[in-house]
Amino acid sequence: MIHINSYSKFSRSARSLNEAINGTPRLPRAFPTATKLLVNWGATASTHYFPSSRTLNPPQNVRQASDKLKAFKALKGYVNIPEYTTSLEEAVKWAENSVVFGRSLKGTGGSDIAPSDVLD
Repeated sequence: MIHINSYSKFSRSARSLNEAINGTPRLPRAFPTATKLLVNWGATASTHYFPSSRTLNPPQNVRQASDKLKAFKALKGYVNIPEYTTSLEEAVKWAENSVVFGRSLKGTGGSDIAPSDVLD
């Protein structure tokens, strides 16, 4: 049996995934210890751990991926990532060329992205 461990019991995407895999959108409240595969869906804290199960997307990986700077550093050299800086002075220079800024390390859905003209 494959179980979905979601970051939120209200996650529509986790419910859709569970329905596609297990035939029901209802996420389980507890998991049997016989769980063969546990799919972590965005949870950064481990709420379920079974030594006999395989966990896809463990919480420590989600924590790393949800922090943009940590993710960029981990991915560098493996995949193409956008040029970035953590230097305010360098960012101000880049703003002269109409670049786009992400202002938060953990923003989601583009909510923290702004064009450089907002700095004016």
